[in-house]
Amino acid sequence: MSEKPIGELRSPQFMKKLMRFFILALVISGSSCQVKNPFVKESKYSMRSPASVTGGDEYIVSGEYSQKELSLGLSFCQDLRALRFAWPFINDKEKILKFDKRYYGSDGNYQEKLNFESRFGNTDLYLSEMMTDQVGESVSFCNKMLRNKEILDDTEMLISGELVQRHFLLTSDKQKVFTVTRAISDAKGQFVVTQKESFYMSTLRDGKHRGMIVKYVKERLNSKDPDQAMERFEQILHE
Repeated sequence: MSEKPIGELRSPQFMKKLMRFFILALVISGSSCQVKNPFVKESKYSMRSPASVTGGDEYIVSGEYSQKELSLGLSFCQDLRALRFAWPFINDKEKILKFDKRYYGSDGNYQEKLNFESRFGNTDLYLSEMMTDQVGESVSFCNKMLRNKEILDDTEMLISGELVQRHFLLTSDKQKVFTVTRAISDAKGQFVVTQKESFYMSTLRDGKHRGMIVKYVKERLNSKDPDQAMERFEQILHE
């Protein structure tokens, strides 16, 4: 290939092309430096979790919801809203519900009460209210999701100083689960989990069951001895 004369290499047109090339190279290089992984976020908070919750002395770290989890959360809230609209039209006879209640003490104590008949509103139930998009632990999240407001962090700091972390997941049989984990600051300034609640939604889609919480699990620190394993409460609805 023949070499270009020096005069041609120094021509204004050639110099303009060369300048454009350098500018383009700088833009590409600058852009690559500024691009950040959207799924990586610097943690604001972390919570130390007792072994009975996570299976080890681990930290639950705050972050951003994935798009997949937000879609699941929206579906959960839509089902809760459908239940709120349907519930007033279900007759009183059908509103008499049967529950099983179980309690697992941190000292190994176990209690069970089967076929416990009640309506919601009975304070003997661990979950005593009908959970909907406007009642219970889902309100803060569902208010934003159903109004198309932006939600980023999975962890919220309350005015009281308590940390609350909310998550959504699917079980192997496609059951939607909503979890709420709470933590408070200890004497060392570390946030320690005090309670975890899990709300399991019915997989049935008929007017009576859609959006109904059919299993509720609460794990909390033993009030007498917080260093012991957590107490566990279960409430199971007979569908």
